[in-house]
Amino acid sequence: MSPPAAPAAAGDDPLALWWFEVPMPSWRLAADGWQGNRAAQDWLSEQQPPPEAWSQVLARLAEAPTDRPCLLTLAPPGIALQFTPQALGAAQGWWLQRFELGSSGLVSVTELLELLRGHGPVGSLVRDLDTGIGQWDGDVFEMLGVPPAQGTPDFEQALAMVHEADRAAFLERHQVLSAEPGRYSLRFRVRRPDGQTRHLLSLTEVLAARGGHGRRLVSLLFDETDSVVRHQAEREASDDLSSVLAMAGVSVWRVDVATQTVQFNEAGYRMIGLPAREAPMPLAEVRSLIHPDDLARVVNAAAEASHSQSVVDVMARYRDGDSGWRRLLTRRVARRDADGVVRTLLGVSLDLSELSQERDRALALMDRMRLVTDAIGVGFWWRDLDGGLLEWDQQMYRLHHRDPSEGTPSLDEFLERHVHALDRPMLIDRQRRHISEWPATSEITFRILTPEGQTRWIQSWTQRHWREGHRLSFGMHVDVTAQREAQWQAERERERDRFAIEAAGIGVWEVPLDGRQARWSPSMYALFGRPPTESVSPLRVMAEALDRGALADTREALRRCRLHGRDFRVEHAVKWPDGSQRWLLSFGRLQCDSAGQPMAVTGVAIDITGRRRSEELARERDRAEQASLAKSALMARVSHELRTPMNAVLGFAELMALDALSATQQERLRCIRAAGGHLMELIDDLLSLSRADAAGTHLATQPVPVSEVLAEVCQWVDALAQAHGVQIEARQAMNTAAWVQADRRRLGQVLTNLLTNAIKYNRAGGQVWIELSGADLDGTPAWSMAVRDNGRGLSPEQQVHLFEPFNRLGAEREGIPGNGIGLSIVRQLITDMGGRLAVSSQIGQGSVFRVDLAAVVPPEQSTVPASRQGTARSPVPPSAPTQGPIEVLYVEDNAVNELLVSQALSLRPRFHLRTAGDGAEGLALAARHAPRIVLLDMQLPDCHGLELLQRMRQLPALAGSRFMALSANAMPDDMQAALAAGFHDYWTKPLDVQRFLDNMDAQAAQLGR
Repeated sequence: MSPPAAPAAAGDDPLALWWFEVPMPSWRLAADGWQGNRAAQDWLSEQQPPPEAWSQVLARLAEAPTDRPCLLTLAPPGIALQFTPQALGAAQGWWLQRFELGSSGLVSVTELLELLRGHGPVGSLVRDLDTGIGQWDGDVFEMLGVPPAQGTPDFEQALAMVHEADRAAFLERHQVLSAEPGRYSLRFRVRRPDGQTRHLLSLTEVLAARGGHGRRLVSLLFDETDSVVRHQAEREASDDLSSVLAMAGVSVWRVDVATQTVQFNEAGYRMIGLPAREAPMPLAEVRSLIHPDDLARVVNAAAEASHSQSVVDVMARYRDGDSGWRRLLTRRVARRDADGVVRTLLGVSLDLSELSQERDRALALMDRMRLVTDAIGVGFWWRDLDGGLLEWDQQMYRLHHRDPSEGTPSLDEFLERHVHALDRPMLIDRQRRHISEWPATSEITFRILTPEGQTRWIQSWTQRHWREGHRLSFGMHVDVTAQREAQWQAERERERDRFAIEAAGIGVWEVPLDGRQARWSPSMYALFGRPPTESVSPLRVMAEALDRGALADTREALRRCRLHGRDFRVEHAVKWPDGSQRWLLSFGRLQCDSAGQPMAVTGVAIDITGRRRSEELARERDRAEQASLAKSALMARVSHELRTPMNAVLGFAELMALDALSATQQERLRCIRAAGGHLMELIDDLLSLSRADAAGTHLATQPVPVSEVLAEVCQWVDALAQAHGVQIEARQAMNTAAWVQADRRRLGQVLTNLLTNAIKYNRAGGQVWIELSGADLDGTPAWSMAVRDNGRGLSPEQQVHLFEPFNRLGAEREGIPGNGIGLSIVRQLITDMGGRLAVSSQIGQGSVFRVDLAAVVPPEQSTVPASRQGTARSPVPPSAPTQGPIEVLYVEDNAVNELLVSQALSLRPRFHLRTAGDGAEGLALAARHAPRIVLLDMQLPDCHGLELLQRMRQLPALAGSRFMALSANAMPDDMQAALAAGFHDYWTKPLDVQRFLDNMDAQAAQLGR
């Protein structure tokens, strides 16, 4: 059969005229033989198939179906034809559309569109707009679910098939295209008779009336229903890319070499400060916007791109309206026709305009999509499993680090050379199963190994089809290494967070606001004493563990968080299943969705039982400290109030003892002094016990010679021993050079108490021995001081209660004076000094009290500390009377105390006493008379004794004076504060008149030095 002739005159046949205008190569087989349209004639001139090719077409046509494309390979020259035979009617014959696959095996435009856009079947139709006569092909009938036997519906019937939501827009568009020839596109939905809704794309061209024939409408219909679902991910990726480009303000431009014009997108016009326009801009006008210093580089870059296959970049400044210059990085690549002639220069970004008016929209779309895939790094491939063909695009070679000159690898080579060895078995197994089962789609992620030894992750999507007995697969690869590493990093962070939360015992919880059940982490169950595997809802666990008040507080906190966005914070006690109680602190915040609507309250819980216990202990400690301070203040006040009257009682009793009294008077006076002394001992013991109970005794430990302290103590208790007829033997201890680490005054108090008890509870004619020997105190050398008597002794039961305060073990019934708190004080003092107290006793044989204190090396020179001055009789003998009297100032608000000191000093005529009743008067007398010795009470009506001391020390006339504190405050803190403030000594009331006079003599002696 000879090649088809030129088209015959169409006459009045509207279908024949329409066929002649079809833009793709098409033939018409009728009674008068083959006829080809213009596109067919161009194709024949280019391909020049042999005459026998048409015989093969005719033979295939006889057996070809009319509802789907047919594939035919011509030999020679190996040209592949795919055509769709369409019956035009008995009078018109057959119509064949032809698409070239070619001997190279390249995929057709339709197939590439099907891969990239996911379109389904394609149907065609034609309709005369003046007569309403139309013709559908079989694919249109199948798309719309209408039997072909019913014939092509008229427009009104076809309009009724359009989805009611799209019908108005469809009718409006139809009215527009009916009025004006041109090309149109429209997406709409149709509702098939079986109730299915299909998504269709219509590409329509309206041809103007020609040769007496009316206007004709030619359409291609694409069924996009399956692709809408199947390619949702691809469309989203494309939308994301478009959004990114729009947000980034990327300029997309195209230079038409033939017309020397440039077309910009809207962002491009904004970059150069011009309003958007529809018509392209002259290239010369665009270049006039380039900075003169950069123009040559831009022109050279365009020339370089036109003479190579490379992408060429250049940085240049463009005028930005009247606001100055904008520096732009431009990237260009040349596009050539089949003869290699450069037609356009395209920018790196997408060009959404028409790339060429001489190319159809499918080719333009393919080029744009290739630019997109290059930009986002997507590689495409296709494979004819039965034909043995496999093709990669350039991006595939880049993704897999393969030189394009090596060609497309076979499947075996790809698996062996490019796929990571750890993933190779898995891919081989999947390939075998997919070849056997041939699923429509599949997705997989695997690793590849680059020539440099790097591991990259590839995401692969594959679609598979059956075409004319051939198994065809299409796919794309994307490098997702960065995403995988980000996922791993996020997972590692989450794992670290989970580990930290579990290690810290932090529970995580979430309460959805849509009524779903709350969710707890395993640690949260543990905080409620429950195993994580327990199948009990969190709400029930809370109901069993919290009381009603705590549940109400929790609900209220959730309500405030949900309604007002306040942070959730609740502390509550939790009852565990074993009956124990724990305290939990819960923090939470409101979580919202992307629309800002509240979604859930999420938070954490921690166990604060330890903190609560610590806080309670701290509160108890504070209360105890406050109570102790209050008790100390009370005891200090009581001591002061008791010592003030006792000062008068004992002081004047001692003065009376100096007078000539009768025997009866002396006996009465002795009773007064004994009772007063006993009362003072009780006061001192109560103060000592109070200090011990409060926080231990304030001690000033230092090396102390035991023999000196014993000598002082023996002197004090000698009168008591004589009164009871008890002998004291202390020569061995007195002659032993023993030094211990102790508070000298407190050590004397301890020994005095032990000796006093050994005397009082002894028998008439009894003995007390004081012995000193070496000892060991927890591995440290020590001295042991033993007070042993041969008195009545103690029973084991009495020894159990020996150190209880105020427990005299029945001695109170025998008339033996005492208060029962001395030994309690002794034990506390020994403990505070780091020593040890032990007792051993037998009824009728006596008792031994042993005190062990750490031994120390004696210092080079032993001195009595200042704090001891005034507590023992001064060894310094009275000095010779100085010339003239010694001025003494005594500031005291109590007249009785003032009278006692005045009468006591009357026994020392050299002291000239002046008195003042408050601080102001005392300061005035001091400034006027410059006293050499100043006695200050600490609690004056108008000021404190420490304040008055500071004021007096500022008087130049008192620079060499001696200052003594004379107060009823006997607390150690008061004494230390006074000495630290500058007092030379601190004397407590009640006064021992003789000791007071001795101390005054000592101070007078200090004045002479």
